[in-house]
Amino acid sequence: GDVGIGYASMMHAEARTKDPADQASLAIFGIFLDTIVVCTCTVLLVYVTGVWQMAEVSGEMMVQVALSQYFPHMNIFMPIFLFCLAISTILPYMYAGLRSFEFILPKHGKKIYYSYALFAFIWFSFFEASVALLIMNLAGGLLIVINLPTLYKLRKAVIYKTL
Repeated sequence: GDVGIGYASMMHAEARTKDPADQASLAIFGIFLDTIVVCTCTVLLVYVTGVWQMAEVSGEMMVQVALSQYFPHMNIFMPIFLFCLAISTILPYMYAGLRSFEFILPKHGKKIYYSYALFAFIWFSFFEASVALLIMNLAGGLLIVINLPTLYKLRKAVIYKTL
């Protein structure tokens, strides 16, 4: 998950709502839905179908192999599903990066970020997904390290509201 990195918090901070507690509840529900429901169902699917014991199946293919045992045409459905998942992941990351660059460099941040994003998109298309994931994980870890002192400093500014 992206807890502590700041992607989701940037999205929630942009929301226009009368009661911030409603937005916070939505954020907590999103974390629950992603971490508990989706991740748990994925692990259970791979575990119950026994795909995890197949030595010839790579990690990124386990869900497709597990689902293909019970549903026909997974070789057509999974690429479409993964494309939609990729778009729904890339857009928030692009938005968060763009807002960050605009904050750091108000005058030229947007142009620099779009240039970087285009370069990164083309450059990573020549590598396997594991290389991109490794760099994304390292960048995410760096963001957490950067955000931890800030979160510690802001801990007293949070106002807790009872429901």
